[in-house]
Amino acid sequence: MKKIFLITIFFAFLLSCTQSVRYTEKEIADFPPEIKELIRNGKVGFGMTPEQVRYAMGSPSDIRVLEVSLEKNGGDKVQWTYKRYGVYTTRLIFKKDKLIEIISNDPDVKKHDR
Repeated sequence: MKKIFLITIFFAFLLSCTQSVRYTEKEIADFPPEIKELIRNGKVGFGMTPEQVRYAMGSPSDIRVLEVSLEKNGGDKVQWTYKRYGVYTTRLIFKKDKLIEIISNDPDVKKHDR
């Protein structure tokens, strides 16, 4: 019984480590080559749109409006939060639907300029 439990835990761990594809090549076909490469590698870069980030990283665990702009074209700041393993947190800040800031303690999240 203990052996079955350990095998189950092992396979659950393996499944949690695999990254599922969140897009099709057709969906990202019109993106610039550098953006497609980031998406394929599950990475993000400054200037990416929320749609592109969602293709790269999936859905965030939390979305918050940080700053409501009073200007007509000012654009709100929106923060997407991703959590991994209960230890790592990545916060992505968007303004005018462009990624402008990456805050993370996750060693797998690197800041890629576009």
